[in-house]
Amino acid sequence: MSVWKQSSTTNKIVLGVLLLVFVAAFLLLILSITGNLPFGGSRSDDMVLSVPTPSPDEPSLITQVNANIRSGPGTEYPSYGILAEGASAVVIGVSPDGLWWVIRVPSVEVGQGWVAGENVQTANVEDVPIVEPPPMLEMLPVPTPQPGAPTLTALSVVNVRSGPGQEYESYGYLDREQMAAVIGISSESLWWVIDLPNGETGQGWVSDGYVSTENVEEVPVIELEPDSPAEGTPTPGDASLTANLNADIHSGPGPDFYVFGVLGEGESAEVDGVSSDGLWWLISVESIESGQGWVSDELVTTENIEGVPVVESELGPTPETTPSADSATVTAIANVNVRSGPATGFGKVGLMEFGQVALVIGVSPDRAWWLIRLPAPESGQGWVSAQYVNAKNTGNVPVVSAEGEAVSGPVTIPAPAVGDPAVTAITNVNVRSGPGINFDVISLLGLGQKAGVVGKTPDGSWWAISISTAENGRGWISADYVTPENTDEVPVIQ
Repeated sequence: MSVWKQSSTTNKIVLGVLLLVFVAAFLLLILSITGNLPFGGSRSDDMVLSVPTPSPDEPSLITQVNANIRSGPGTEYPSYGILAEGASAVVIGVSPDGLWWVIRVPSVEVGQGWVAGENVQTANVEDVPIVEPPPMLEMLPVPTPQPGAPTLTALSVVNVRSGPGQEYESYGYLDREQMAAVIGISSESLWWVIDLPNGETGQGWVSDGYVSTENVEEVPVIELEPDSPAEGTPTPGDASLTANLNADIHSGPGPDFYVFGVLGEGESAEVDGVSSDGLWWLISVESIESGQGWVSDELVTTENIEGVPVVESELGPTPETTPSADSATVTAIANVNVRSGPATGFGKVGLMEFGQVALVIGVSPDRAWWLIRLPAPESGQGWVSAQYVNAKNTGNVPVVSAEGEAVSGPVTIPAPAVGDPAVTAITNVNVRSGPGINFDVISLLGLGQKAGVVGKTPDGSWWAISISTAENGRGWISADYVTPENTDEVPVIQ
């Protein structure tokens, strides 16, 4: 009998060990395929990134879990690393659908990254600009370096470019810990040239700041061909500047203007002008639509700038038309024409550039066009298509005719009291006269705007919100585009 017990115990131990081995193998299989464990943890080798701590009044977020910082707004974009649970970050933008936040990440090449909104809590983000998703790039297959050969290893996701500067086209990227054979170095020792057999020229350029190297002491200096100069590179004697640190390139002379990209540490640019207060430099940036951008004087060293002209920014409103936090505004999500009437057949009277903000003074009857206040020196007013702007606080603007005359009064969406049933828009969303897309649009709830809830459909797919000037005192909004709170006891409205 004792022999049987001994054998049974041994069998149980063996079975237990086999079970543990099976579970471990299963988890490793999932990890290799998805990069995540099935119970929500992240890969053990994911690198936790350090980001600047926001000041109390800055747009910011706090993570509720370990959150991937990606190169674009979607899980198909590569991850730079992890923003640890409970960490805070400075928010500098939001995706057009309102589902991803752009945060400042100085340790990555482009100076910013994207975090999913479902994983964070935000503060003071009402006025951050809409940021268009960057191009989707592929991880480059590069030859494995031979043992002892000059080699670099990517410390994070880093672009491989057609030349030694961020203004050059990106062929794709190297993933973190990916290795590549080094065949040269730039003359200023800031960029490495790697073997890229499938590239247009057989080589690519990688910034020194985001890789480690070995056995590179003897690699040759490589210069670009004379017929392919870097865009915006100043010639000797021209007014120029060089970034002492990664310097954001803004659409206007101030930190609140939209960030186009980054002038990398050590990179130079031609100077076209200076702000009236001398705190911002206008530089040539041929890779963006306007051809110019602004960088802070605090982050750069200048040369030959004695004759540089003072330039007044044409972007943004003048002080007498500066929007307040609760102003009705639109922000351009692309360069959009301002017209003399609410249709493409009307003449052009101006242009809103990507990221520019304008005060809203009316909306067309079909809500397809916004009447905006033009900034000085033009002054006056004009119309922009709702397709190319994101609106905010526009629920109370009046409906106006093509001539700008009021057709009907504003549709008022009162803010709910604290603790009352409410919804918050996670993107710009139409308010309709009934619970369905076949009903007329009567207003719009802007990204981040709240509305009081007075009811819901039986299936919970539409919320009835309080609108004092609407028929029955309510309008309807799709549940897909809002976040509810305190709505457990709201009645069903048939």
